Amino acid sequence: MFEKTGEPARFWGVNASCEFEDRSAVRFLAAALAKLGVNLVRVHGQIWDSQAADLKTVDRGRLDQVHYAVKAMADEGIYTKISFYCPLWVSMKDSYGFAGYQWGERPYALLFSIDAFKTSIGTGRTSY
Repeated sequence: MFEKTGEPARFWGVNASCEFEDRSAVRFLAAALAKLGVNLVRVHGQIWDSQAADLKTVDRGRLDQVHYAVKAMADEGIYTKISFYCPLWVSMKDSYGFAGYQWGERPYALLFSIDAFKTSIGTGRTSY
């Protein structure tokens, strides 16, 4: 529902990667999606630096790519939902500091079960 009018909102969405290196391609994609009637894009991809010793270290290049994509989509009237966490993208390291995980293990339950992770990504929430 739209907040101001109370009318129902209808979205037609698609998934997209956040591996946007060619900015002209991002603009082309946004225009093409808008022409097809798409008004919501889920940008799905990791934005942290997988080489860093801490999961909180953001890859500034990827973050810049995501910001550019969000702006390009907005310029075409497309909303963006950023999805930056998937346990398949994480191989646990001792330096991450999450007890109970083995080196290289995929943290399937980390997002839901460890308050330290929720706090580290800035939500501070303990339930979803």
